[in-house]
Order: sequence, then C-alpha cells, then structure tokens
Amino acid sequence: MISDKDIVVPGHGRITNKAGIKYTIDYVTALQTNVEKAVKKGLTLDETKATVTMKEFDKGYELFNWLHFNFNIPNAYKDIKQNAAK
Repeated sequence: MISDKDIVVPGHGRITNKAGIKYTIDYVTALQTNVEKAVKKGLTLDETKATVTMKEFDKGYELFNWLHFNFNIPNAYKDIKQNAAK
C-alpha cells in the first residue's frame, strides 16, 4: 500500500519514508504469518504467546515484550481466529 516515494507520518517518531518503517512492516508481516500458523494448528492464545516469541524483532526496545505479548499477539490472534471462522 505504501510506495517507495510516499511520505510516512508515524504515530510517534520522525516523518520518514517506506524504508524508514521497514522494521515495522516486517514485524507486522511476521506477526500475522506466525499467528495464522498457530491458529491453523489449533493453539490457544496462551500457547500462541509461548510459541510466537519473535525475539529477532526485540532490538532492545524496552516495551517490546509488553506490547508484543499483551497487545499485539492477543489482538492478532483474536482477529485471525474470527476471520478463520467465517
């Protein structure tokens, strides 16, 4: 959805371009893929949290674990599970 020439105004941080948010795009893509695999395997939310650790994206950001395990995984799990049921 974002071209290489688009200007990105993130919710926090500096105005940037697509390359400047590559980490975030890669993280969200990997999160979706990993949670979809967990849902297809029939894992519970707690099992998904234990499996989808994604330590390769933990680059020293203090809030990574809090966001990843308490917000991002549960919300992705809920959305993916609901859409799989349709």
